[in-house]
Amino acid sequence: MNKKIFIAIVTSINMLMFFACNQSAKKVSTEENKVSTEELTPKKPSWEELTSKYNRVYDLKDNFALVYIGEIRGNSPGGAGGKFGFVDKTGVEVVPCKYDYAIDFKGGMAAVSNGGAFQLEETNIGGTNYSLYHYRGGKWGFIDKTGKEVTPIQYDAVNDFFEGLASVRMNGKSGYVDNTGQEVIPLKYDFAGNFSEGKAIVRVKGKEGFIDKTGESLAPPTVHSFVEYSGKKTVDNGMTLNISFTLETKGDEKTIRDYKIHVGKETYHPTFGKGTMTNYENSGVSISVAANGMFSAGDFRGTVKTNKVDCTLKRSYGATYTFTAFPKK
Repeated sequence: MNKKIFIAIVTSINMLMFFACNQSAKKVSTEENKVSTEELTPKKPSWEELTSKYNRVYDLKDNFALVYIGEIRGNSPGGAGGKFGFVDKTGVEVVPCKYDYAIDFKGGMAAVSNGGAFQLEETNIGGTNYSLYHYRGGKWGFIDKTGKEVTPIQYDAVNDFFEGLASVRMNGKSGYVDNTGQEVIPLKYDFAGNFSEGKAIVRVKGKEGFIDKTGESLAPPTVHSFVEYSGKKTVDNGMTLNISFTLETKGDEKTIRDYKIHVGKETYHPTFGKGTMTNYENSGVSISVAANGMFSAGDFRGTVKTNKVDCTLKRSYGATYTFTAFPKK
């Protein structure tokens, strides 16, 4: 073999071996570096690990979760020294656990309290039941998502924000605050409902009406009340006949609703027009009262006076009962 050719072949083999070794070294170095990098990168803690110090962690609402440190009684947090706060969606505590009670964020605001608790409040206005989730007892206020108290912790009761306004109560009077904490509608109402479609129902001295977000009246208030009446009469066979009903007054209109007769343990509704009584509960009967106080429905007649209602009921077999019903105290 030609000497020059032999030298060229040997040189090529050496170069190939060197290249292969170099690539292998690089691969080993890369793998080692990868392992080293993974070992140096800290493991991201889980949500459970981040919030493990709390006795109760609630669901995320508006990117924040209500948390509680303290005693758990049954399914409810509470007890001496127990406190509420908030963490954000990463588990970082943004509002320290320092409040006796707190409500989830809604519209960027959360109700907080020292000494308060949740209570459902039901109010009947115009025949409609309004269920308000008021937070009562102690003193209440609102915080924003930074934990800043945008209102002082001074109100006896508060509600959630609806359309940018929340009803608040102090010393028996209610009004509204906005999300900056300003009392934009003075605390002058006996009742203040939630805003919906730009209006809210309010009550002052037994009169109801609607207001807009500036506090201006949208409709003239009318007197609308429901007064329960009851009376009794001893019948010939020695049993006592009891009567109860509700007198609804709306402006100049009066209506008797939910008329019931109680004989012993039985409850009856009169079937008007037949002069008999049947024992079903919800007849849906209503009786309109004339301007002079007179009313009539079948064999049931009466007169509404200032402080009482005189009633007459005639049974199908001829017995007639007369009695007077008075407002329940």
